[in-house]
Order: sequence, then structure tokens, then C-alpha cells
Amino acid sequence: ISYFVLFIEAENEMWEYLKTSTDVLHDYYHKFGVQWIHDNKNRLMNLTGNSITHIENVLRLYRNEDRATGQIIKAFSYTPEQRDGLLEAFNLNPSISPVEIGELSDKTGLTRSQITSWFSKQRKIQNGTVVKKKRRVRPAYFSIENILSDKFPEKKKKMKFI
Repeated sequence: ISYFVLFIEAENEMWEYLKTSTDVLHDYYHKFGVQWIHDNKNRLMNLTGNSITHIENVLRLYRNEDRATGQIIKAFSYTPEQRDGLLEAFNLNPSISPVEIGELSDKTGLTRSQITSWFSKQRKIQNGTVVKKKRRVRPAYFSIENILSDKFPEKKKKMKFI
């Protein structure tokens, strides 16, 4: 079974569950991820009877509550298979056509907006407009290196956590 088929099955299961939910937006946000998928706005409007503005405000409120409580909001990341497919298509043609976007969407399970955003960023990286960020690796407070140092208890105050 391909990634795309599994994705469609999971998405169908999600919408069947939401049809019987007593609080659609709460369940959508908390059970099915914090990633706002613009393609789902119309379906959420149909299920809730609310406007897009109201839906966006409610989802933003849930996200702000998570931030306030210190909950880590995981950013979206592409799977290695998706990244390989995107890179392969980009190497063939950096300016992707709408037809190619549809084919790539079927192949990878990504939305059209995810594909166009990825291509746009890759073109900027290739042109030197945007420099790809590298994560700085800092030693953890309880790393062997810190514990064995003479100033172990004092280092906690000085360390900045990422």
C-alpha cells in the first residue's frame, strides 16, 4: 500500500469521526494535529456551520493556549520519501507546472500548497536569496561533558536552551 493510499484512508477516518463529534474544532485540533490544512476549511465550515474567520480564530486560540502552557508545537516535516520525490521533480524542472503539481501530490500525499511552498523555498536557496539554516547543537545540561566539569551546578544559569 502506498503512502498516498494510507493518507487517504486516515483522512477519511478523521472526517467520519468528526461528523459525530460534539465539538468538531476541538477534536480537529487536538486529535488530528496542530497543522492547519487550508484545504479543509470548506469541510470544517460545512460540519460546524461557522465562518472561516470563526474557525481560524478558534484554532488560533487553541494554538495560543498550547504555547502559553509551554506545550511544544511540532512543525511539519517531510518524510524522506516525500523529500526524495520533491528533489527528483525539482532537479527535472525548478518551475513546476500545475499538472506536475497534481501528479506530485498524488505521488507524495502532500497538498498542492505544500508542494508549491517547498519549490519556492528551494528556488530561493538555489539562487542564494535564502540561506538554509543549520541547527546549532549545544551540549545538554545533564550531558557527560557538563556533569564532569568543575563548574557543573553553575552552568545551568549561563546556558540558553533552544
